[in-house]
Amino acid sequence: MEPAALPPSPAAWLRHAAHRMPEAPALHHGQEACSYADLEARVGALERRLAAWSAGAGGGLAVLSRDRLLTALLLHAAPRAGLHLLPLNPDLPAALLERLLRLGGATRAVSDGPPAPDALPTLTGAQLLSAGPASGTFVAEPLAVEAIHLVIATSGSSGEPKAVPLSGLNLAAAVAGSRTVLPLGPGDVWLACLPLFHVGGASIPLRAAAAGAAVVLHQRFVPEAVLADLHARAVTHLSLVPAMLARLLEVSGGAPPRGLRHVLMGGAALPGPLAERALAAGWPLCASYGMTEAASQVATRCGLRPGWRPGDVGSPLPGMEVTIVPEPGVATTTGVGRIRVRGPAVMAGYAGAGRPTGAGIEAGWFVTGDLGSLAPDGSLTVLGRADEVVVTGGENVHPAQVESALSGCPGVVEAAVVALDDPVWGARLVAFVTGAADPGAVLEWARAQLPSPWRPRAVQRLGALPRNAAGKLDRAELLRLAAQ
Repeated sequence: MEPAALPPSPAAWLRHAAHRMPEAPALHHGQEACSYADLEARVGALERRLAAWSAGAGGGLAVLSRDRLLTALLLHAAPRAGLHLLPLNPDLPAALLERLLRLGGATRAVSDGPPAPDALPTLTGAQLLSAGPASGTFVAEPLAVEAIHLVIATSGSSGEPKAVPLSGLNLAAAVAGSRTVLPLGPGDVWLACLPLFHVGGASIPLRAAAAGAAVVLHQRFVPEAVLADLHARAVTHLSLVPAMLARLLEVSGGAPPRGLRHVLMGGAALPGPLAERALAAGWPLCASYGMTEAASQVATRCGLRPGWRPGDVGSPLPGMEVTIVPEPGVATTTGVGRIRVRGPAVMAGYAGAGRPTGAGIEAGWFVTGDLGSLAPDGSLTVLGRADEVVVTGGENVHPAQVESALSGCPGVVEAAVVALDDPVWGARLVAFVTGAADPGAVLEWARAQLPSPWRPRAVQRLGALPRNAAGKLDRAELLRLAAQ
């Protein structure tokens, strides 16, 4: 069955799919399996409970729950009940949660732990799911497509996390753009093991509902469980961060199932040696570049082949414009500069009281914190974050490039690099590695294989690299370890 023309608002996508293909598989979670008719019934009941609870007050529904199934249901139910969804990592410090709740316009919360900060009316997931229909139930108007449907907190890689409001129009444009490079339709299955409080995870149930595809939802990433479901559930699509791919390669012992067509890599730079190992084993990798502010993908290159250049993420998705602008006050003839993006999937501006309308947007453009370059054919290469560039011995060095190179050292599974101040060189690199490689052997390999500015002056071996919930390196923790 070919995907039919979609209703304009994401709030209507699930109902549309349930009407067209009620018996088709929609969601697997543990031992539970839902057809589209089943899923629509569950979401419809949740929509009515939310409408009765909010009584038309509107605003945002914060989710501070580790129950990914509940969050997936609320992604559909909240906008149908006139509420935008604000999924948050419940493990964030209380002060930061309180700030994000205010920025995100939360008026109610679902929490499986203590009541939400800021004295918000709060229910547990069990209370919300078990509540019976109220007498005189209020019937809410679903959110208009122009309204904010989802507020996602950034990962905070450039400082304090920000709240990004995404309208129905933003989400619809993002889903449409994704389908041009990752075709998805009835019969396809997308395994979701990323947190749903980040845009890469939250996008998966929306893409599936728009396409009539099924979602296999994992409560958390366990490589053995993911690998088993890739085979058992005939998974066609998978989203990972590089650390997850490395773990899957460790436990897989060979090629993925033949039906797996697309492995969308995001969240962090994909190291070249890791990509080479995966490609040699037959994993169908797609290198992507995206961000919360653009509702997930900006550019994606699928069908990677051996010899792929790290950072090459292909052409921008349809409707997405990308240009390179010079760093303020820096003259360059290399074509490298700040990446900026514009398009219908890009937010209108950061959320929050006191912020001017359109905060973070300049004449329709969002100027990212990332460095990159554009090839003559329009394909984008991402070099890494501008604020992570290190000047050592008068040379500009980006940690992501050194990390990718070090992951090619025998015995190194993953590598991370930070810089400490140095009175002679300006900065000196310290590397952290996982795997069997001895730190002395890594230093020796680097002296033989890397240009002098790229060479770490010290190497520490860790059992695992510290990461945040989005799978990105926790560089603050690495700096603390390096300074010890």
